[in-house]
Amino acid sequence: MLRRFVNDRAHIIDLEAISGSEYRLEYTEAYEAYKRLFEEKIEGFIERTLGSSVNDFYTALKSKTEEDADVRMSIYSY
Repeated sequence: MLRRFVNDRAHIIDLEAISGSEYRLEYTEAYEAYKRLFEEKIEGFIERTLGSSVNDFYTALKSKTEEDADVRMSIYSY
């Protein structure tokens, strides 16, 4: 699904123009659409697979990371 998203929008990328400091508006729009799609998929996974609300998931994650100084290990132990 994400690969299809990228393939469907690859035509807007102009590699010659990327070297400048400004990006075309189409790049920002594509990025925002990709971000929304990714967030929807992650939220769906949390809700359907983990049986949790997104808010509850982030609350639990925050609690675990505050308990453990090694954040990577606290995330893996959730």
